[in-house]
Amino acid sequence: MIANQTWTAENSPYVLTSDVYVSGNLNILEGVEVRAQGNYVFEAAGRVRVLGTADRPVHFRPADPEVGWQGVLFRDAVPGSFFVHSIIEGSRNSGVRITNTAPAFTNCMILNNTSPGNGGGILASVSGLPLVLNGCIVSNNVAGPPGTGDIRGGGVFVKGSSVLYRCDIIGNKTQGSQGVGGGIYTDGDCEIYNSRIISNLAGGTSRHYGSGMQHTTGRLRMRNCLISANGINNAAGDSGGLRFVGSDGELVNCVFVGNANRGIGQHTGSLRLLN
Repeated sequence: MIANQTWTAENSPYVLTSDVYVSGNLNILEGVEVRAQGNYVFEAAGRVRVLGTADRPVHFRPADPEVGWQGVLFRDAVPGSFFVHSIIEGSRNSGVRITNTAPAFTNCMILNNTSPGNGGGILASVSGLPLVLNGCIVSNNVAGPPGTGDIRGGGVFVKGSSVLYRCDIIGNKTQGSQGVGGGIYTDGDCEIYNSRIISNLAGGTSRHYGSGMQHTTGRLRMRNCLISANGINNAAGDSGGLRFVGSDGELVNCVFVGNANRGIGQHTGSLRLLN
């Protein structure tokens, strides 16, 4: 159990030899490496402030990529946690899992994680304030075991509200029997600005739906976004760029190009396209 500590580069790496539980405040400063020695989880119920820099990010990773680890878990945590210039990679149970109170992510990289179900990079069920990603890269994450179940959100899965600014969602995929939202799956109000959703795949043995993104229920607002080269041609399913199953959508100054099986598929609600 960890409370009221500051981790510094001088004492790095911090090696996890068991599951870690943060009950109070934890500050992690620039240049720190958090290295999981086995299949362990970094769980936070307290407040975690991660303060990396562009030159010296904070890095969460497994000691052995073949073994992996259980990623970062926020479960009913105290509000006020954030990650700045952090890299989270190599988890076998989503890079980040969130229940209720979400930390904010700024200039972070969520890379090369897998999950046994939804949300390969980020799996979030939030209430109250939205999940916020600002200037983040979510790339090469994989959700779900091959050929099994209805798997959603290869890169990001969010149930609740979410906001993405200046983010790149690139090269993520699902691999269930029916894949939905290869890059992003949102269920709730969502705003995405100045972002790119590229080369994602809602992979499935029977159907591919919304390889770039699927938005389900609630309001969707997208501004100045590029949605490109998502999905694979001649696969069963539809809407390689965006599959809209929401209530109210508005896309402004967005470019959809080279997506398989239709750039945009609207199935419910009202969807407006401007410029």
